[in-house]
Amino acid sequence: MRIPLLAVVLAAVTCGCAHVSRIDVLAEGYRKDLRSAKSAEPLEKSSPTEAESRYREILGRVVIYKPQGDYRREFAGDMSNAANDSPNASLPSGFTDDSPLALPTVYDQAVEAQARAQLGLARLALAKGNADEAQSWAAKALALAVRRALSPVVASELQASCREVLAAIYLKRGEPGKARLAKLDEALARGYLASKAGEAARAHDAEAADADAKSIESIDAAVAGINAARDQTLTAIYVQALFTAAKMAAALQQDRLDAGYVRGGSALTQASRLALGLERQTTALGIATPGGAADSVLSAVANPMMGRQLLDPDFGSQAPSLIKLAVTEIADLSGNETFKKNAAAVGDAVDGVVAARGRPQELGKALGRFADSYAKFQSDADAVTAAPKP
Repeated sequence: MRIPLLAVVLAAVTCGCAHVSRIDVLAEGYRKDLRSAKSAEPLEKSSPTEAESRYREILGRVVIYKPQGDYRREFAGDMSNAANDSPNASLPSGFTDDSPLALPTVYDQAVEAQARAQLGLARLALAKGNADEAQSWAAKALALAVRRALSPVVASELQASCREVLAAIYLKRGEPGKARLAKLDEALARGYLASKAGEAARAHDAEAADADAKSIESIDAAVAGINAARDQTLTAIYVQALFTAAKMAAALQQDRLDAGYVRGGSALTQASRLALGLERQTTALGIATPGGAADSVLSAVANPMMGRQLLDPDFGSQAPSLIKLAVTEIADLSGNETFKKNAAAVGDAVDGVVAARGRPQELGKALGRFADSYAKFQSDADAVTAAPKP
């Protein structure tokens, strides 16, 4: 059970208990874990035992198990409790370790640290020849990136790395069809990172990081005042300052979610709005393909970036040609005429989406036909096998 954050703060002030921790100190813990995850990757070949130890230490500290909005609401709720003057002097004082996760930038750093650690363990397992363990870790990292990362840049960077590892795992298993689809999704993610929308998202991330840094300064300034204060009137002033900082974080979070779908940093286009609506709809319906977690997040429906790039070239202009090339190569590899017909159907559906750009009434149906044809072809790709690689 969580302890009310600022109810605890007031209790600490009024009863002379321990001081409240600075939020920046807690946030630095997540930044440190991210740095550790990045620095461990080069050690995977030179010192795999050390790399594994670092990754497991990170996973022992960082566990992101719910949306960022939940952390933000809890943080704001704690402040509201304090504003309503309901302290409980029997509770320990200070922020919780989760408190910095109310800030979008810190939340993304935690997501990235956790996903990088999981992906590192996947690579280490694959190097040992344990494909099952490797796929389990890679699937966890990919699911975390898809479901939790706020920044489309962070999400795409993680997804590209995850799909690269999954492609190697599938080849190890003798599943070249799945491997080729994974490489396709890797290419699409990297295409987004090099696109106009990716550039705009990076600029927005920089603004968000600056805003979060200012929020941290405001919160810590308020905490410093609370720690120094000993009369109720002064404490109330700083509680209001903290509450204001929480509202700033809430506004920033919603702005950041919308900005992930902005074209060129300006207003949402109709195509991007449609993509956003389709993504929310499929997420709400829980649509996924049969198979394991890694397979389901490789599907067209669960990979909205694929549809978004088809709808709007600013998110990745090479998507149509990349998709058609991948399905053609898989069909040729199979030597199956039915697979080749299904690959052609995917190509026709891709052309249909491209042709419908600028005509919102046709876009939804065209994208639906593409999703259906791609899902059917994915089952074809799953059936393409080869001798496992040693």
